[in-house]
Amino acid sequence: MSGQMPEAFCLIRSVIETSWYALHIARDPKVTQRAECWLRRNETDDAKRRCKQEFTISRVVATHRNCDSVTAGQLHTIYERTIDAGAHPNQFGAMGSMMSFDAADQITYSVGILYPAQLQVLFTVKTAAEAAIGGLKVFAQIFPERFRLVGLDENVESLVSELNVIFLNYREASSGPSAA
Repeated sequence: MSGQMPEAFCLIRSVIETSWYALHIARDPKVTQRAECWLRRNETDDAKRRCKQEFTISRVVATHRNCDSVTAGQLHTIYERTIDAGAHPNQFGAMGSMMSFDAADQITYSVGILYPAQLQVLFTVKTAAEAAIGGLKVFAQIFPERFRLVGLDENVESLVSELNVIFLNYREASSGPSAA
């Protein structure tokens, strides 16, 4: 009902969770215990219960905070934003592009399926880009040497700068002439 933006937030959330799971597995002090727990999740009811206990959001975020608290905080904020924007069914995601128009004795509702509001689309695109960059930063914690070898560590920082410039420029262009 809202231009497939809630569906996009489900995927964005998955990017974040997948990167956190990978980091949580990679930082296992017992080397393979978490990986085995995750890989054997569906073998028994007990294995599923253990896996659910091991891979809670609070645990995987705590692992990330131990490696890079700044990025962990930023990515957790984005994660929560995805939930609010439709990664979990809720009123904001389902009705995000719905508008109402009051006429004399009638209220008309319009759903932006083919014409979603530009601000909402940009919000979705920006969130997707932020999550992708955050995911790269998480994987840099897992494979730091490989990131440095190919120069990806520098490229990620460049992406952050470009993202900030793009959306700052849009904000300035959409706000009209400044009141100088």
